[in-house]
Amino acid sequence: MSSSNNSGRISRRALLIGLVGLPLAGCVRPMYATIDSKGVVTNSQLAAIDIKPVPERFGHYLTEDLRFALHGGSPAATMKYRLEITVTRSVVTPIIDTSTGRADVATMRADAYFRLLPYEGGTVLVDGRATGSASYDRLTQRYAGLRAGIDSEKRVAETLAEQIQTRIAAYFATKS
Repeated sequence: MSSSNNSGRISRRALLIGLVGLPLAGCVRPMYATIDSKGVVTNSQLAAIDIKPVPERFGHYLTEDLRFALHGGSPAATMKYRLEITVTRSVVTPIIDTSTGRADVATMRADAYFRLLPYEGGTVLVDGRATGSASYDRLTQRYAGLRAGIDSEKRVAETLAEQIQTRIAAYFATKS
């Protein structure tokens, strides 16, 4: 008899919790959902961003990661916005091996300053700074150390691209 009372209490509790949470169900809107009465979707707005190429190898990684994040790997039909990015990078070697005098570990750090503008020109819609860093081992084998440095550049570029994409998507989601 007590097991049926427990199951009745549990189901009443679940029902009560569901009823309390029901009014809040309409308060949350996904970032990539329809954002206005015209049916403009954030994904289509992200796909309409032309990315100005960033120079050097690191810039190539960042540009390609952004293209994939914003366009999903396919080119957009019409460009409505232009994204300009300036990157500063540095490599820091905080740990030095006292016997060899070489740095065992390095940290690649990058800052990307970005501005989103209308494609034809005009005032800045969104601007900001994205920051990322990645550590890697500086090995005694030359090519292994070089490859580790390149891999850290790729990781940092991916981090910066995710931050920029998120900030731009948040702008479009709140713009309505």
